[in-house]
Amino acid sequence: MKYTKTLLSGLFALLMIPFLIACGGSSTTTGTQTGTLALNLKDAPIDLNGVYVTIKEISVHVSGDEVEDSTDETNDVDETQDETQDTIEDDNGWKVVAEPNKTYNLLELQDGVTAFLGEEELPVGHYTQMRLVLGDFDVYADANITKLNPEGYNNFIVDENNATFELIVPSGYQSGIKLIKGFDIIADQETNLTIDFDALKSVVHETTQDLYKMKPTITIIQE
Repeated sequence: MKYTKTLLSGLFALLMIPFLIACGGSSTTTGTQTGTLALNLKDAPIDLNGVYVTIKEISVHVSGDEVEDSTDETNDVDETQDETQDTIEDDNGWKVVAEPNKTYNLLELQDGVTAFLGEEELPVGHYTQMRLVLGDFDVYADANITKLNPEGYNNFIVDENNATFELIVPSGYQSGIKLIKGFDIIADQETNLTIDFDALKSVVHETTQDLYKMKPTITIIQE
């Protein structure tokens, strides 16, 4: 009886090996197979006539380094981000996946409306985070936006009276807004992510000085 139980245990262990290999296969990246990452942008409502944000590029970070996945999909980013750490990580696992170089009115991206930011073929595997880099406003990009923004602010708001104010970006965000949200790239499939930039929570009005500051609150939604 003891011999039979030992034999059965050994057979069970052998049968579990392919299962364990299959389960663990998605934790690291490989260059042999690729899938597609598609990025979109949307917004939640706010009581303003316009919230304009200029997005330069978006990067993703490969799994395997020191950053842990977050279970919280909403990134209410602290403006004291460690810019030194950002610089260290620039050449260690980061890959640019989209370069929109465009100014978006977040208030136009509501009720199911999204803006396509770009897509990129990536090696199959797990990615731990994303970085959103804000850029410089292009005065020649959109004549209608330029009329609203005669001062050439990179990011700005239009209030209920159609007055334009700069949306000030604190120094901690200028090197990039880090979004800690993991996702997987699967072979021959498209991973569709939407960046939900919540304008209501991301714009802080300091009434004493009549200043508007950006405090990014962003949710990554996987379709």
